[in-house]
Amino acid sequence: MELMVAKVQMMVPVVEVEAKMALRLELKVELELKVELKVELEVELELKVELKVEVELEVVKVREKALKEKKNTIHLKILMKKLRE
Repeated sequence: MELMVAKVQMMVPVVEVEAKMALRLELKVELELKVELKVELEVELELKVELKVEVELEVVKVREKALKEKKNTIHLKILMKKLRE
């Protein structure tokens, strides 16, 4: 039995494996981000205001009324002053 074992050992060749492995990894990342934002805003506002005051007409009516009633000018001046306020 020992002889047989010896034969088997002789039939198996001894293999030496030498492995050399070189791994070189280069990673280069370039990121360029450019953002341009332009905002143009045009606003046109047109505002028209018309204000009509008819105070003068009322003063004329008061004058005519005062003259028709033949009141003195002092009383007429007081009435006009009140209307202007």
